[in-house]
Amino acid sequence: MKKFTIEEKIFLFLLDNNYLKEHHVIPEFLTEKGIQKVLNCDLGFISRILRKNEKDELIERKLLWIKNKNR
Repeated sequence: MKKFTIEEKIFLFLLDNNYLKEHHVIPEFLTEKGIQKVLNCDLGFISRILRKNEKDELIERKLLWIKNKNR
């Protein structure tokens, strides 16, 4: 059985939560820190992977409100 890489896990996690992309307020687990907690991996690595995927136009970053947070 094949094990997924962290990069693949991040992509699958975002794909699984794609239905939230049209919302203006998102749950905290869709932030970089939230992804880190869910997947239990390095925050710097997550940031690099997201930047790479954004540059390759595989994902789109948005500035949104985080549910139950002031900022």
